[in-house]
Amino acid sequence: MGANLYSKGVLKVENSINGDYVSVAPPRGAPVAYGLQKLDASEIFKKRQGIAVQILESIYTMPSLRELRVYREGLLFDQSYPSIILGHILEPKPGERVLDMCAAPGGKTTHVAQLMNNKGVILACDRSSNRLKTLQDHICRLGIENIKLMNIDSRLLADNYTLKFDKIILDPPCTSLGHRPKIYDTVEIQQSNSLSQYQIQLFKTASKIIKPGGLLTYSTCTLPYYENELVVQYACEKLGFKIQEPFFKPAFKGEFSEEYPDLSMCLRFYPDLQDTPGFFITLLKKIN
Repeated sequence: MGANLYSKGVLKVENSINGDYVSVAPPRGAPVAYGLQKLDASEIFKKRQGIAVQILESIYTMPSLRELRVYREGLLFDQSYPSIILGHILEPKPGERVLDMCAAPGGKTTHVAQLMNNKGVILACDRSSNRLKTLQDHICRLGIENIKLMNIDSRLLADNYTLKFDKIILDPPCTSLGHRPKIYDTVEIQQSNSLSQYQIQLFKTASKIIKPGGLLTYSTCTLPYYENELVVQYACEKLGFKIQEPFFKPAFKGEFSEEYPDLSMCLRFYPDLQDTPGFFITLLKKIN
């Protein structure tokens, strides 16, 4: 979106070295930017850190927020509108015990920490140690003190710990069809079906470690019914959750039927209708 190209985002370097002026293109499609290469290919793929290409011209107009002083000082965090809404819908309170099951890179986690005024505790879990390092950097930059990190596959939490949480954030891996900007995608329906099963596994663990009456937000940045309403329906039918109507409803209703009218209380965001990322949010309460 106009930012410099970092080494982590480079897939291939073609016939260029440090100091060359280069074009930047996605795997398929025309170039989206032009800039100055700052590292040789060997450095880019060996270190996987630092700026690979300093962007001089881009088809996008978004400024590079992460290079601004106010960003480095922790005065802002770049996050999508639906993700911000999610934190408010959960209504975290100072002193509560909150779990984020797929926390990194940490936008929702750090937002909830601020809504709790740095009081209480947030256990932020992720199975990727590298992504947790990014979250740790954000925690330090923002001056947050009530987040504890755990490098674990959250599906194992109930098997290894006797924990109970007031509130849970479940934003699992998904097909990410709502991401913007997106030039193309190669997702097939089988991937959506497979991920929905993984999401249900996380839900099963959540049902065991949330307190009776506790609240859980389930969200994805994708659009298929399989990964959204169908997963929520399973949680309600099999795991003792009940959909709650959020106090703030800045989105379209979830896809529902006469058999499952409560699914209308889910929130859907559509890029072509609301100018946001494609997104899905549900607020659930643990009943039994």
